[in-house]
Amino acid sequence: MEIDRPQHKDDEMSPDEQATAQTEARPKVQRQPAPAHPLAAERACLQRALEALEACPPRGWVERPLWWGLRWLYQLRLRRTDATWEAWVTGKQASAAGSAYAFEPDLVLIPRGAFLMGSDPEEDRIVPGAEQPQQTLYLPDYYLAKTPVTDAQYVAFVEGAGHNPPRHWKGARPPRGRDQHPVVSVSWYDAMAYCRWLVQVTGKPYRLPTEAEWEKAARGTDGRTYPWGDEWDASRCNTKESGKEGTTPVGLYPKGASPSYGLLDMAGNVWEWTSSLYWAYPYRADDGREDLSSHESRVLRGGSWLNPYDSARAAYRRAYVSAYHSRTHGFRPCMSVT
Repeated sequence: MEIDRPQHKDDEMSPDEQATAQTEARPKVQRQPAPAHPLAAERACLQRALEALEACPPRGWVERPLWWGLRWLYQLRLRRTDATWEAWVTGKQASAAGSAYAFEPDLVLIPRGAFLMGSDPEEDRIVPGAEQPQQTLYLPDYYLAKTPVTDAQYVAFVEGAGHNPPRHWKGARPPRGRDQHPVVSVSWYDAMAYCRWLVQVTGKPYRLPTEAEWEKAARGTDGRTYPWGDEWDASRCNTKESGKEGTTPVGLYPKGASPSYGLLDMAGNVWEWTSSLYWAYPYRADDGREDLSSHESRVLRGGSWLNPYDSARAAYRRAYVSAYHSRTHGFRPCMSVT
């Protein structure tokens, strides 16, 4: 027996008409936060404040500058909130399509286990006191960005959060041709703000790595001196010996990748901020050195294009004031495994 199939409107359309109808039927991207999003409350509060201000225009010359100033501030904050929302929407769409956020770092899992932290003066020829005593430390699983944050990734943060750009940029844009170079001239506070913004936009627990996490990722579990081994090789990274006289695009030295993990630029190119205070060893995460509210100097790791090969050793530690900006300082985010 033949069964009559209900005829749908699509059956009467040509293939081109069906494609057009499907496109028009897709939900439109929201340009303002939906009520369930955390940004919705902030935007609603700003919008109400702006409307209340505009409902009471200034009555005289004395009040006018203050009124216009407040109006400008409210409008600026609204634009920044909407920019952060746009970044969140863009990320959600990319995630739904099976791809990562355009500005989100490529993460590598560092498996849990023990490693050697610091240096042993009986085995290493150059061992500053700050690297002693050497210890065996156990760390749980965590993720670390494959490369330092690039100028292209930092642009999204500057525009989305309204954060001040690095001082050598032209406005909110990096110098031409440097999109894939590591962002530099960022302080520890800038790096922390970037990680907090990533948390807000992606909902993932991004943060800066501790110096212990950074060192394990750089040298692996066999205690090697450099990411590639114990012998210095100037062809594997960008240090003073390379003669580049500046940063190079991230990932330019694949032969300098860290063991097992494949992390790039862990030696040279830019110093990388960590979350740790510059305290003496032995390292203990629970002794106060991971206090994020402290204004003491923080640890940087990895060396840079301006510094000699000794500073590119995985165990080398450098301290700088948290608010310091340098053309040799960058960072890479970390993420806890929850």
